[in-house]
Amino acid sequence: MNIFNPQRLPGICFIFVVAALSSITLAHASNKWRVHFSESAHSDGIITFEIAPEGDAAFQVSVEIADRTRENQVARIVADALAERLPANRFHVAVDDGEDVLVKKRFGADNFELRLLSSTVESVRIDLNRE
Repeated sequence: MNIFNPQRLPGICFIFVVAALSSITLAHASNKWRVHFSESAHSDGIITFEIAPEGDAAFQVSVEIADRTRENQVARIVADALAERLPANRFHVAVDDGEDVLVKKRFGADNFELRLLSSTVESVRIDLNRE
């Protein structure tokens, strides 16, 4: 008995492609993200984040950081910028433990992905974690 049927190959491939694309688009979405900052800034620079709700347009937020800004202050500056630029009815932003920023979806809002697009600030380490 031959279980391989060449006529089924296009359909099977289509199923695998759809499954792969679905897992890619949903793999990184979460209802809450923690952004952890370590070390002080050793240069002026810009940190740019992208917040991408499922099924909606992404937001980009760029934050200017001055040389010698300590990690807790970097977190506060980033939190303030995110809170100011993201829709308040969809996101809640808060500082946690001084050096962490929490970004949460509001009730009824879509899960979202948070990405660090770039940072030109020397020495500040940025870790993103889904929660």
